Amino acid sequence: RNPLDPYTPLAFSVDTKLLKRALKSNRVSDGPYIVAGFASKKNRGLPRIDNLAIIPINKYGVVIESSYERALYDELCNQERLVQRIHDTKYHPKWKGFYPDGLFIDTTPRTIIEVFGMSKSMEDYHETKRIKIDHYSSLKPHYGFWHWDAYRDAEIPSFPQKKN
Repeated sequence: RNPLDPYTPLAFSVDTKLLKRALKSNRVSDGPYIVAGFASKKNRGLPRIDNLAIIPINKYGVVIESSYERALYDELCNQERLVQRIHDTKYHPKWKGFYPDGLFIDTTPRTIIEVFGMSKSMEDYHETKRIKIDHYSSLKPHYGFWHWDAYRDAEIPSFPQKKN
């Protein structure tokens, strides 16, 4: 859509290799997506996309990194939970450089969110998972810790209670 006139569609051309590379750059195989790029104007024909990013989002527009995160953030939005998605670890030194998938800011204490979804065959991932679970669990009473082992448990566990 044309940002200056949403009723007038825009058309672009994009090299197939560039499109495939952009699609492979994330772990989410289906949309919705935000598609962004830079285009150059050619003398004839359609503007050509020279650089392209395809960013997976949930149905509410939250940027996600996996289909499990999409399901989680859809449910968080459905339940109108307050979650900080992007955070700077300098404000959370007890995290020791880990970046959780989110932080409930409507709980007391604030609650770290993690979604684990990789298969059993990825040994490095599971070692990091174990370290994160041990570390985040040790942060009580400063933080709560909620996680979903999506690979093993199809249903999302109940969320921690909102503060009054």
